[in-house]
Amino acid sequence: MREGFDLVGFSGGKGLRGLQSTGLLLGRKDLIEAAKLNNNPHDDAVGRTCKVGKEELMATMAAVDVFVNRDHEADLRTWRGFMESIAKDLSGIDGVQARIYVPEPGGGPGGGHPVPYLHVQWDETKLKLDYQGCARALRDGEPSIEINANKDGLDLASYNLFPGEERIVGQRLRKILKNPSKLAMASGR
Repeated sequence: MREGFDLVGFSGGKGLRGLQSTGLLLGRKDLIEAAKLNNNPHDDAVGRTCKVGKEELMATMAAVDVFVNRDHEADLRTWRGFMESIAKDLSGIDGVQARIYVPEPGGGPGGGHPVPYLHVQWDETKLKLDYQGCARALRDGEPSIEINANKDGLDLASYNLFPGEERIVGQRLRKILKNPSKLAMASGR
């Protein structure tokens, strides 16, 4: 309300680190009451198929409690360290650039979520690997790694990683970018 919004929805997963199937709806009481009309006992309402059980409610309450009591500055330092580690893994690969950025609210990938990201770019024709192909190789590998591939590079989110996972991401990405021809041969392209 202080920020000028009447109603805001938050994912229970991602930054809150709760269950992916949950979320929070915060705002004006009259709007919350109107939203509740899409829940039991209004069986024919739009949101009835999105019923939330007591287990999800309790898990979300626990996630909010943990979130409120976290050291968010320490989280940002940790997440920046994750991105620095991955960038270091990619350093020295000819033609590959990696830069850490924090999105401006509302702009670009991660906009509105001001945490460190890593943007990785290369000349797709020189490396003979496009961004979508690299993302697919990460997704199809073991363990599966999901990143955002767009027309001008890859964007990696820091806040979804747990300690040690940045090493896995950095090493896998380095392996792909150091020898993209192996990827092309392995996939039959």
